[in-house]
Amino acid sequence: MIQRLAKFLDRIIGPVAVAAFLLLLLENTEALRPVATLLRRANLAVLGVFLATVLTSLLASDNKLRHLRQYWPDLIVFVPVLQLAWGGDQSSWGPFGRQLVVVAMLISRTRRAYKFLSLLLAKPAQMMLASFAIAIGTGAVLLQLPAAAADGVSLPFVDALFTSASATCVTGLVVVDTGTRFSLFGQGVILVLIQLGGLGIMTFSVAILVLLRRSLAMKQEAALQDILDQEALGSARSLLVFLAAMTFVMEGLGAVGLFAAWRTAIPDPTARAGHAVFHAISAFCNAGFSTFHDSLVRFAAHGPTNLTICALIVAGGLRFAVVQDLHQWLRGLLRRKVGRPHGFRVQTKIVLTVSVLLILAGWGLIWLSERNGALASLPWRGRLWVSLFQSITTRTAGFNTCDIAALTPGTLLLMIVLMFIGASPGSTGG
Repeated sequence: MIQRLAKFLDRIIGPVAVAAFLLLLLENTEALRPVATLLRRANLAVLGVFLATVLTSLLASDNKLRHLRQYWPDLIVFVPVLQLAWGGDQSSWGPFGRQLVVVAMLISRTRRAYKFLSLLLAKPAQMMLASFAIAIGTGAVLLQLPAAAADGVSLPFVDALFTSASATCVTGLVVVDTGTRFSLFGQGVILVLIQLGGLGIMTFSVAILVLLRRSLAMKQEAALQDILDQEALGSARSLLVFLAAMTFVMEGLGAVGLFAAWRTAIPDPTARAGHAVFHAISAFCNAGFSTFHDSLVRFAAHGPTNLTICALIVAGGLRFAVVQDLHQWLRGLLRRKVGRPHGFRVQTKIVLTVSVLLILAGWGLIWLSERNGALASLPWRGRLWVSLFQSITTRTAGFNTCDIAALTPGTLLLMIVLMFIGASPGSTGG
């Protein structure tokens, strides 16, 4: 009996999750305010279905410990249940809590996720377009939720779709102010889309398979080598592990650096931490999204901010394999190994040489062109910082520390050339 019920609930969990999405989209609309009580009951019913699915699947499992390991995200469903049991109402867990439960229920169905990710890797070229479309579409739906808006009023779908596409494709273009129009949940959705777009959906697919402890077929292993542009599977796996660790470390260090740098500008530590994390991820992924309405203009002459953001942009804009090569060289240098030092590959030398030349050339030309123009009101250090920052960010990141409209036609032409060149292939910006 329990097994039949568990199978039935497992079949309907998808439609129920879709219904939960629709409830989140519609619950704050004017047309449905008269039936707010009915919507609250529907929300409780959805939560009840989720809870029943978790409990019946656990009871029907022969090995309950293995089941919990495989479906551990299901445990999130107990958070709102405990809150309600302790006397809280639905508003205490709200749209964000319900959305978290919905996502957890979908992620925990690893068998279906594994089939999709396996298909994604089996035909990477054919599935690339579909994966981006799915990411953009899902992001648009999430950004249109009332929970994603700072004022609780849903964003127009065309604005949500544009923002989702811009974040996934890490262009940095916005049609609404990210800092004031979106709530913490909405900004979190944007960060996830930026991370997906920056590191690549295909790379994320492999990482999830590794997390799920699934083995790869030979066809998928070949696709992994092609995605990461590695000659051997061992080096591809090594690069994948390094990529995940590097992303976490670089974004973490960047967030800590910005948190310390903005101590005076943003006194509230909670708000400062939020801004720091957002900009660290956005900078490393070369996305250009900012929670400040003027991008980073307010920090035009602030050395620590410029240095941190520039370092993150450059690190993210280098080819992943190049960063791994640099890491191996630096590790050997620090350990002072005796014998022949680690040598750079040819592609590493080319990428580093071209990147340095482009940064220096752009820095000097922008300073020469704008030192008595758009940057004339800044102190000499500020002019140098803005010139360097714009030389680095123009190639792919999209931040700005000066009024772009005030720049001379010659500078704009130079920036167009730098944008056309872009970041290194195989990086967060390329």
